[in-house]
Amino acid sequence: MKKKYRNVLLVFLILSLLFVVGCVINEYNKTTPDIPAMWQNIFMSIICSVVASILFCMLQMAISNDDQEDLKEIKAKVTLVEASQPSMNQLLLDIDEKLKKQNELYDSGIRSIRKKSYYDRDGKFWNDIIEATSGRLDLVGHSISKWFDEEYKSTFVAKIDSMLRNGKEVRIILSGAEPDRNKISQAEKDFSQRIHLNKMEMTCFELRQIVKKVPKALRHNLLVYLADPIQVTYLYIRTDHQCFISPYIYSTNNNSNSFLLELETRIDYSKCFEQDFSELLTHIKKINLEG
Repeated sequence: MKKKYRNVLLVFLILSLLFVVGCVINEYNKTTPDIPAMWQNIFMSIICSVVASILFCMLQMAISNDDQEDLKEIKAKVTLVEASQPSMNQLLLDIDEKLKKQNELYDSGIRSIRKKSYYDRDGKFWNDIIEATSGRLDLVGHSISKWFDEEYKSTFVAKIDSMLRNGKEVRIILSGAEPDRNKISQAEKDFSQRIHLNKMEMTCFELRQIVKKVPKALRHNLLVYLADPIQVTYLYIRTDHQCFISPYIYSTNNNSNSFLLELETRIDYSKCFEQDFSELLTHIKKINLEG
């Protein structure tokens, strides 16, 4: 406040001095100076200086108030930033922790884990798995009937056909009741009878169509087995470089909420399921697709 008053006084003195000097010079430049008029002018000049100083003071106060408001706003923003600093730091720490966990997961050989329904929305994902392999294809499922849906069938059938013709084994484990061969034979004679086939029988029917197109000497490379549902507790896909696991849960209505785990084939987790697959083959019977 003292600084404000000093500024006003300084303005007043400067203006008064300028007005007085101006009035004196103006009168003495006349041929006959009018001293009373000069003092009158000086008095008016002082009054003008006072008015000008007051206006200057008011202007300065207005500017000062605006500055104060700006300062308050700046201080409020600084306070807000300081208040949010702990939460920002925590957010960065959380992100860092998640990245570390993700790296640990990736280094362990676990490539991904998501809800199975996430992948079911995209047919390309499943087709890419099949297309990416050429030397190995092991499957475990209840009926694997989904592979014969329109969006997957052409890719799946073409891959099995190609592998069989190249002397590569395709091993499939199904689970459930033994398929009725008579119904399958009837469906082959009359395609309209396919509507009477259950999922297991429909899968066997489709696999028979693949086998019949392959030379007899190569048909043995398609190995299809039947297991008891109690023995099959997970979906399993093993290709050249990928391994996928998805557990079957008791509630069939909730299977879409189960997860799909992708593993690298080199790690122990993958080898564990590979060994389980091999051991299961020794305890189940083979389905004769040619009979």
